[in-house]
Order: sequence, then C-alpha cells, then structure tokens
Amino acid sequence: MNDQENRQGMLEAKHSKQKLLAAARYSAGEKDVLNVILDEHNTYSHEQVKQQLQAYSQKEVM
Repeated sequence: MNDQENRQGMLEAKHSKQKLLAAARYSAGEKDVLNVILDEHNTYSHEQVKQQLQAYSQKEVM
C-alpha cells in the first residue's frame, strides 16, 4: 500500500460519536453541535462529519 492509498483509507475510517467528540481536530463549539446531531449507534468518517457540520450551519434559524 502506498502513502496515497494509506491516507485515503485514513480519510474513510469510521469513528463512533464518542471518539469524534474526543478528537482534537474539532473545536468546543463544533463538539457541542456534534453531540446533538450525531447518533450514538452510527459511525462516521471525518468527511461525513464535515458535511453534517456544514449542513447544520446553513440551516435557517426560526
């Protein structure tokens, strides 16, 4: 496996909600949002989390 394939595999790795909330890559504010929008029983890649955070931030406030 070359470096590019290894990096691609790391990007697609799935993590539990708890692992994502403990990750240093997310700010405290992002972790607050993730705590609300992520499901305890699913796993997510960092790309999926990024997309969900972006979708949440674009929601219209009522």
